[in-house]
This record gives sequence, C-alpha cells and structure tokens, in this order.
Amino acid sequence: MVPYPASYYGRFGFTNTFQLVLVSNGENTFALYNYEVNGMQWWRRFYGLRARVGYITGSTNIHHEIALSGNRNILKIDSLLGNTGMTGKWAFRLDPDTFHINYVQKCLSWYYQQNHISYYNRYMPSPCPCTWWQVWFDRRFNWWGSVARYPCAQSRFSSPTQGGGNTRMHRVCCYTTNFRRFGALITGSPSGGTLTYANKQLRDTDKEAYQNCCINSRLCYLYYRKRDSGTCRGYRPPRRTWFWGDPHIRTMDGKQYTFNGLGEYQLLNLQNNYVDVQARTSQALINGTRSAKATVFSAFAAKQNNSDVIQATLNDQNNGLDILVNGNIPLTLNDLSQNETREYNNVDLALSQNGSLVVAFSSGTSLEVTVLPGLISIAVNAPASLQGNSKGLFGVWNGNINDDFTRPDGSKILINATEFEIYYDFGEKWKINETQSLFTYPPGTTYQNFTDPDFLPLFSDNITALFGGDNDLYQQALSSCGNNIPCLYDASQTLNVELAVQGKDTADGYQEAENQAENFPPVITGPTTLNVTYGKVYTTALSVSDPNTGDTVTVTADSAPLGASFNPTSYQFTWNVSTYTNISIQIVAKDSKNAASIYSPAQIIMCYCANGGTCDYTCANFPCYENVTCTDNVAPLTGYTCGSCPQGYTGDGILCSDFDECASSATNNCQQVCVNTIGGYTCDCQSGYQLNADGKTCLDIDECFKNSQICGQNCTNTNGSYFCSCNSGFYLNSDNKTCIAATSCSSNNNCSESCTLINGKVQCACKNGYVLQPDGVSCKDLDECADQTDTCQMLCNNTLGGYQCRCSIGYSLNIDGKTCSDINECGTSYPCHSNANCQNTPGSYICSCNSGYTGNGKTCTDINECSSSNSCGNNANCFNSAGSYNCQCKPGFYSTSPTSNILNGNSCQKETAYELTITIDAPFNALMNDKNSTAYKNEVSKLHTAISSAYQNDSRTSNEVKVVTITNLTNLRQGGIVVDCILTVLKNYTQGTALLKNIIQTGAISSYVVQSVNVTDYNECNNPQDYSCVGNQQCINTVGSYTCNCSTGYQFNASLQLCIDINECQKSVSPCHQNSSCTNTVGSYQCQCNNGYIGDGKLSCTLICTPNYCSGQGICHVVNNAPRCKCTIPGVSGDRCTQSASLASGTIIGISLGSIFGTLLIIAFMLRYYYIGKAKRETSTSSDLIAATNLKHGGITYEENKSQEYHF
Repeated sequence: MVPYPASYYGRFGFTNTFQLVLVSNGENTFALYNYEVNGMQWWRRFYGLRARVGYITGSTNIHHEIALSGNRNILKIDSLLGNTGMTGKWAFRLDPDTFHINYVQKCLSWYYQQNHISYYNRYMPSPCPCTWWQVWFDRRFNWWGSVARYPCAQSRFSSPTQGGGNTRMHRVCCYTTNFRRFGALITGSPSGGTLTYANKQLRDTDKEAYQNCCINSRLCYLYYRKRDSGTCRGYRPPRRTWFWGDPHIRTMDGKQYTFNGLGEYQLLNLQNNYVDVQARTSQALINGTRSAKATVFSAFAAKQNNSDVIQATLNDQNNGLDILVNGNIPLTLNDLSQNETREYNNVDLALSQNGSLVVAFSSGTSLEVTVLPGLISIAVNAPASLQGNSKGLFGVWNGNINDDFTRPDGSKILINATEFEIYYDFGEKWKINETQSLFTYPPGTTYQNFTDPDFLPLFSDNITALFGGDNDLYQQALSSCGNNIPCLYDASQTLNVELAVQGKDTADGYQEAENQAENFPPVITGPTTLNVTYGKVYTTALSVSDPNTGDTVTVTADSAPLGASFNPTSYQFTWNVSTYTNISIQIVAKDSKNAASIYSPAQIIMCYCANGGTCDYTCANFPCYENVTCTDNVAPLTGYTCGSCPQGYTGDGILCSDFDECASSATNNCQQVCVNTIGGYTCDCQSGYQLNADGKTCLDIDECFKNSQICGQNCTNTNGSYFCSCNSGFYLNSDNKTCIAATSCSSNNNCSESCTLINGKVQCACKNGYVLQPDGVSCKDLDECADQTDTCQMLCNNTLGGYQCRCSIGYSLNIDGKTCSDINECGTSYPCHSNANCQNTPGSYICSCNSGYTGNGKTCTDINECSSSNSCGNNANCFNSAGSYNCQCKPGFYSTSPTSNILNGNSCQKETAYELTITIDAPFNALMNDKNSTAYKNEVSKLHTAISSAYQNDSRTSNEVKVVTITNLTNLRQGGIVVDCILTVLKNYTQGTALLKNIIQTGAISSYVVQSVNVTDYNECNNPQDYSCVGNQQCINTVGSYTCNCSTGYQFNASLQLCIDINECQKSVSPCHQNSSCTNTVGSYQCQCNNGYIGDGKLSCTLICTPNYCSGQGICHVVNNAPRCKCTIPGVSGDRCTQSASLASGTIIGISLGSIFGTLLIIAFMLRYYYIGKAKRETSTSSDLIAATNLKHGGITYEENKSQEYHF
C-alpha cells in the first residue's frame, strides 16, 4: 500500500507490505500483524510521515494503538520487537475479556461425533402413535415429560442400537396442546420428539446437545438429523380384546359371546407360546357367597418368551389384587402408584389413571386388569406384528370372524352356535391341564381345587326366565341395562344391577378407547424444504387425505407469515415473500372426530437476490433425507432431485419413513415371529424355540438335553416344549416336574434316591440321568457317552446326570448343543496374511499369497517385478507397487494403448521431448524437501493438473502435448518454487519452443503467478532411465530426441540387431607396426612389438640391437628389453666391447696368485671339519645311533639337514 492520497504518493513507487491475520476458535478472536522484513519502504522517501498503527473493534470508535504509533520510527516497524517477543509481529485479542461460550461450536462438535441416524433407530420396534388419544390406548408407550412445553410419551421398553451395550434408546413422541390441533403429533425441530438413551450419562449428554443446538443456537435441524422426531407413518394401534362380567368375551376379530365355564382356561396364545395368557374363573357372588350358576374371572397368569410370569388373583375381600411375579415375589395394587413403573424381566407393572393394573411385555403385548366387586375384567392389547397365529378363547386372529370358534385340534364350530354349543363344543375344550398351567397354587392346593367338571351354568337363551319371576329386579335391570343382553344376564345371576352396569360401562369404555385408537388423523403432506426468494411469490400445493372412511376433513392455516394465504379447498399455499423474521408456517388438517395433523416445513431457505441475480437452490443445503443421493438439476432447470429412500424406508427421497416388513409375510422371511424395526426387521421365535444362526429360522429347544435335571424322573421333549413323567408307583407333583410316591415307604427303606410301595413291596427309583444298580437300592450316573446313547455329532463328555457335546478342532457347537458346524476361519479372525487369500476347508483353512506376492500365505512379500529388466520393455520405466507394478513411457515416448499393453513393453512410440523449467510465486513447505511426503505429492499433483490443462486448453497444443512429467520442485531462497518438467510432444509438432514457453508465461499456474519460463531440448542421455541404449551402445542427444550409436570398437550387425566387436587385426591394413603382432580384444585391440624390437607396437617398433652396437668385437643380446654385448675378441671388454687388453702384468699376476691361495685355504678348512665330525660320530653310543635313525625314519631330518648345511 502507498500513503494517502495514492494519487500523489503512488507515483514514487515506495510501498509498505504487511499481513493481517484474523484468527478465531469460535469463542475468542485475535488479530495477528506480520510486518515482513524489508517490506516497509515508506521511510526511504517519506521519513516525515507520522503513521498510526493499531485497530478498531466492534461498532465503537475507540482506537487501540501501540506505543510508538504516530512516531516517525514507526515507519521501520518491520525491525521493531513486537508484543509477541518476535521482530515485526504483533498480536491483539479483539473479543471482550468476559467468558464467552460458543454454543454453535459445541453443537457442531456433538453433531460430528454422532453416527448416521440408522445407527440409533435401526431396531426401534414402532413409529409414534398419530394422536395423543392413541398414546393413552397404546401401552407400548408411557408418560415421559415435555419438549418445549409439549407433552411427550416414550416407548416403554428401550431398543438396542448398533452400538450394543449400554447404548439402548427409547423413542420419544410429542403432541401439541393447542386447542385447534390438540393431540396432534409434532414432527421436526424444535418441538418434535426425539430419541433418548436409557443410560443416564448418555441421556444427559444429549440434553446438553439439545440445549446447545435448539435453545442457544439456530442449529436445531442438525440435532434432529441425529435424533429424529419420528413420524406415525406405518403406525398401527394394538388390537384390543376383552372380557368382563359373567364372562362375556370379545374375540380378537370382534365376535362377542358368553362363556360360563368353571376352571382355568387358555385365554390367548400367540405365535405358539410366544405370548401365553391364561385365566381362572370362579362362581359369581350372590349375597356375598359364590353360589351363582354363572362364573366370573377371578385370576390370570401371563408370560411371553423369556419373560417373568405375572399372576394376579382377586383378593379374599374381593376388592383388590394379589400379584405374584415368577411365583415368589408378592405385590398388591396398593404397592403400586401412578406414574411409577416396576420393571422385571421383559415385563413392566404399572398403575393406570383409573386404578387398573397394567402388565406390559416387551413384545408390545399388554394387559389392563380392572377390579370390580367380586370379579375382574381384562383387556388384552396385542401388536399387529403378532397377528396370524393365535388360539384360545379369544379366537383366531386373522381378520376372519367365521373361524373364531376354532378348537385345540383345529376343528371349528359354527360362528352362530348356541351358548350351549359354545360351552361344550368350544369353551370347555380350552380348559388347561396341570402341565400347561402358568399358575402358582397356594400351599395345600393343586390344580384340582380350582376346577369343577360337573359344574353346569345357566344359559341366556331366555333372559326373562333367568330372573325367576323377580319382576322388580327385572324392571330395574331393564331400566339400567336397556337391551344389553350381557348386562341383563349379569344382573339376573348376581342379583346386583349396579355390578352388571359397572361391567357394561367397563366394556363400553374399552370399545370407546378402541374406536379412538382406530381413528387416524388426516394425512397432510407438502415439501419438506421451501426454497423461497425475497420479493417474489412462492406457491405450493399440499396433499390431504384421511385413512378412515366417512371422515370429514377441514384444513386451515394455523400459522402463516405476513403476505401468505391458504386456500382450504384447493389446499394451495401462496406467499408473497416480504419478510424474513418471525416466520412460522403450520397448516392443520382436522377430521370430524377432532383428530388433527400438522404440516410444517422442516426448513425454509430464503434467498435475497438483487440486480438481476438468480437464486441457486442446490444440494449444498442437504435437502434430501440422510444418505439419499441428491442431484442438482442441469441448467436451465433449477433445484435438485432426490434419489430413492434407503432400504427399509419408503417415501419420495425428501421425506422417508419406515416400511413395515412385518405387515405381510411376503416382505419378510421370518419362520415364526417378525419384529419390525426402523429401516428393517428382525426375526424371533415362539416360546420353546431359539433363533438359528441364519437369523430367520427357528430350532426347537431340547429342554431335556439342556437341563437333564429339569424333570424329577423322566423328561420327554416336544416341539416347542417338553413334559415330565414319573415311573410306575409315582405321580407328578403340582409343579409338573417333580415326582411324588403314590404310597410312601418307611424311613428305613435304604433307597439312595426315592422310594414307593408297589403291591406292598419297596421299589427304589432314580432321578433322571441315573440308573438303578443291581442291588436295587443305589443309583449310579448313566454314562451316555460310553453307552453311545448320546445325541452328539462329534465328541461326548459325560457329566453327573447327563452329558455335554463337544466338537473337534476347527468346528463349533451349534445352538442345539449337539451338532457341529465348520468354523470359517477366513470369515472370523482371518489367520492369513493381509496380502493372502484364505480358503476355508472342513475343519481347517488354506492360505495362499495373492498375485504379485510370494510366501507361504502366513507371510507374504511383495514381488518386485521391476527387478527384471524386461518387465516394461526398453521404452518404458517400471514402477513397483504393492502386489503389482506399472509401466510409464519414458520421456519422449508416448502410447495410445491402455496400461495393460504398456506392460508388454511394445506400445511406447518415440516422440519429441522438451525440458520445461517454470519459476512460480508459490510458498514452499519444508515438508516438500521429502519427495515421499504428502505435501510434495499433493503439490506435484496440483501443478501437474494446472500445467497439463494449460496445454490441453490451447488449441495449438491440445493434440500435440501429450504428457507432462514433473521431475523436481526446488525452493528458491528469495521465495518461490522452481518446477522442472519434461514435455512429451508428438513428432508432428512444428511450432518450436517459443509457443510452449508463451502458453505458460502468459497465464497463471494453479493461481500462482509465473515469474519465468524456459523451454529447451531435453537431453535424454543425462539420465540412463530416459534412454533405451543397451550394452556396446552410446546415447547421442539430438534436438527433441536421441539416437543410440555403437561404441568405438563395435559395429552394427543388421541380422542380429546388435553392436558386435570389430576384429581390427583382420583388417586389410594392420593397425599395428610392421615389426609387431596384433591381438584382438572386446571393443579394441593390442599391438606388441616383435622380439628384439621396442616401441608402442602401433607407430614404432625399433630394433634393440642395432648394427655395430658391440663395436664389431662381440655379439649383441637383448636382456630386459636392453642390449647386452658379449665380447668375442680376446683382450676386448666393456659394455660395448670397446676396451683393449693393456692392463699391467703385475696386476694380472697378483690377481691370479690371490685367487689360487684363496681356493687352497677353503679346501683346507673343509678337510679339517670333515675329520672332526667323523671322530664325533665314532664315539657316539648305539642308543644315539638308534635315536638318530628314528628321527630320520620318522620324517624329522633336522640333524641330517643341519649336517648337509655345514657340508655346503
């Protein structure tokens, strides 16, 4: 920047350059000033300026300036020590000192830590009830609390998430209390329901997230993306059936009849004992005694698969219930309080607002037990997922009323049968026996105490006759009951009109509740996102329908922004968008029974376009349902298109809801029980069965095998159950398991187990799994494994009273505890190397390395294909990779073939190569010094794309410049990066280097300013990897290419296509001197002068003994390549025989006499030594001679050698 005014100061060319960085973590904001060294230039010319340095923050005019602000020395601020302790660097905090919480950051932090919504709601068993009335009716939900002032209910039982463990969650559904839309389900943010953890710690974390996203920030829509409010799409209320009074029963399909049996009966059995409800009747009270010829219900017992057994019995005062959990936990109604839930194993106990006992099972089945004077009435609610397999007094639940009177053997009686026929041919057939009973009997009583096969009730064929002439009672009953036959019957049998009316009112209440539950609110739908433009009119049409026939629907705009209108006939919503604050849109559809539903867009995206701009509503705003593909519409169309809903959901891609696969057997593959979940379903089994490993089919549980002591003596397994029996002389106890002797033995019977008397004789018996010994009194464990009476597929391990099955190594025990399945080691722990293939085999597995690797399968090593020189051929470079390799044409070569052909090495054709060097104004990261770093690779990739695009986008080079290869990035000290490239250009390119340079120089490279460009011929010969010359060849660089020439001493052989050695010695003119010999070598030759000659063998070989070298007085010989003379003339000597015999005779005589005397002296000395040695040998002992001989013969010749040495 230049000083103000720039019009004056700008002409001098002195600028100040510095950097301001604003940094924020969302809570605090800082300003960082960086004054680059030598970046401040004003002082060089404008030394008198008084510059000010500081900042203004917020809307105030308060200036915050540093100490030297306004001082002339401030112009050299780049050399001053800043408040950071570093030269030229200042930092300032801009936000207030008070503590600031960034709720947006906290919300986003929570959001990005969450999984996809299906992770949480995958196993939610039911959508929300559509109205608050349905909530009160549906015992699968209970009161939870409120969200944004609105009442909410939650699913009674938590459901697992994909996280397992303590991450189970409840579905929360919220409903409006506004008069015009009372009880309507609220969906979406900020007041809709949610998902809530059962675990308190996790639940508190979500509460904080809701506060941060929905209360303290405007990101509530993000919260609901991870904790969706749910809809009521696919919701079906449970089917309700009931009985009351002198048993008047309404079947699951709606048939009403009266049955006055006395005893214990199968009321309802769903999915082959998955849910089992039994009831007990007693004679009705007349004047305080149970003597009526009619019966009432007085107790029930119920359970579902894997739950505790709940039993409730009318107390002795006939005004309350005695409750028993699993036969050993006693309770009364007084022990329960409203808004309290007692939780047991897969079953809850609660007290309703009207004082009824609520028994809710995790399957969604529930019972409501109401106490009336002297009797109880029961309503049973069952989810639609259990429809299709039911039996008992409540009939067959399949939507067909005509088969409701189906007996245990599958046969039926007519639906219009008489009361007499119903009693004998249907009702009494459903009386249970001791084995089937769920009841726990008081001490001293058994099943027999609660049944009377001889009891005969009065039937209601003639109501008037039942009053026995008591006309006053009849008229009173007629006045109170009207023509309600069950009410009149109860009054005649109990003589209590008030009690009869109470029973009638209870039944009417059940019916009214069912009617409300079966009434669904209208369905009103519209776009989930409104894309509106400020200043323009937005129009959309809503869709409205009602699922109940005959309902009248009224649609009104309960809340709309300024300028909006709604047509209640065409359901068209129109909005002249003129405000962008306090926007709320709620369209309410209400039926004639006051059931309401609300349409409110989940999101309103408002665009403010000025100066002819166009709003772009794209997928950037994530308008589609989560994980649904969003596609922007191609211009000139605007908007977007959403793909299909995820599997297990149905909808338009914008709004998706759960699809109930359990509603039809055609949409699930469960063998027995289907349980719907959000986005899918799971399979379950009826009581007495367990789910197979395939998660679909069911396997009978062999209770006798799993627990050999389950029965006292004999156990027999049946499909879905078992029964116990006793040996002769014993009978089954009331627990249906243990055995009691028919006749007790004396205490000294000696039996080790149990004893009975048969025909007056003691008979000992053993418990199950043991056998009576020959002594008749003791019992011994039965070794089923040794007797081969076991049912194990592989290995058997005997235990006391039973046995256990085991499997061989490589196999696992199936859930039946008997059979074995091969362990697929490849699908579990994967024992092979990560680069190996695992093949499962029976009881074992085989590992084999993948292609491109070598090893034994447990350890695999990459094969370096590039170690072979011919992997890619001569014209391509080989790059090894994990398990493979790839070939790239060398610079100056190009291939139009796919990579697979390059692997064959034959498709890279010679083209032209140029060396391109670009200097760009780009920052150099220190990490780029490592070519293997991500920073270096990313920068190379970015620059490669930019350079390639520059040539491809220019019509003059788009077809000629084929390959850009970046070889190196270099950091410049003064700033910037030098990019070294190789361009591969087709041979037909004729524009030269100027165009290649100009295209780069006139543009920017990936937003970087180009400082300089240089294009030269690429010298392939500088890098052995870039040329394909082989042995005996030399690389010769040419313009745009290179050639391979034979090296000196070689010549090209056309037939062999090789450079072969030249035999220079066979040339017509020898390369050696005429006085030398020629020897060929690889790539060359050697010359050696002949004997008697000396020289280099090529240019000279000179005669060593030249003529007259010995002066004509001797013979010349060559010794060590030098001449030597042997004089042949007497009296002539010297190196070249040039000295004559002119020495003095005295000298000659003296030399001769001295030589003779010296010779004689040596001979004398030798003779003396000989005689002395001889004398010593003659005086030596025989043992010495032996020793000397041994030494000699032993190969040790030291003495003898020493003697010879002296002789010499």
